Amino acid sequence: MNVTILDDYFDTLRTLPSFRKLDGHSVTIWTDHVEDVDARAKQATSAGAKVLRPVEDQFYGDRAGTFQDPFGHVWTITTQEEVGLRGAEAAAAAVKPAIAIAIEGGITGDVFPGRAEETQAKLGAGPGIFLFDSSALPNRKLTQLVKQTAAAKKLPLQTDLVQGYGDDSAELQRSNGGVPTVNLVVPIRYTHAHNGIMNRRDFDQMVDLLVALLQKLDKATVDNIRDFTPQ
Repeated sequence: MNVTILDDYFDTLRTLPSFRKLDGHSVTIWTDHVEDVDARAKQATSAGAKVLRPVEDQFYGDRAGTFQDPFGHVWTITTQEEVGLRGAEAAAAAVKPAIAIAIEGGITGDVFPGRAEETQAKLGAGPGIFLFDSSALPNRKLTQLVKQTAAAKKLPLQTDLVQGYGDDSAELQRSNGGVPTVNLVVPIRYTHAHNGIMNRRDFDQMVDLLVALLQKLDKATVDNIRDFTPQ
């Protein structure tokens, strides 16, 4: 998933609340494994994005950059996967997000026949949300907001519990004294391989879900998600 995915939804995005008005709040959407970061960066800036961190070769072997779209949302685009979460760590330090949304390709369960504990995601059943993995704990309030948003938009939402691997939201979660995070996934068969299989409808529904979710993130909602006071 990369910043250009939302281009087709410009008329909808035009209605989003601007996070520049949220008294310092920002939403970071971490995106990874884009083949040509420079081309994506050019598309982003051509659409009005502001460069926060220029695309450069990083000391940890990646090529990455960070941008802010006209609505105030912050996007980080990289060329490689977690690599020990080095890229996510650098992005979190630069952006200092109020909340963070990671978007990943989620491994489908049929890759591990007879081992449901590995993952439960299915192709064609809609986007998913991690409720557990080996590296991060999703924020309960943000998770509930994702579920409510999917239900309101009548979008399918798979819940997935995985073991054996984690995701970039782990480093974002630990940054800056603790950041509410959630990891959303498009189910993919054969990840980390030369070829993978994705259901286009799952992809489109993920975009619809993300757009609807961002529309709900006004200042009051972000403040509530960030409130860790025991109830």
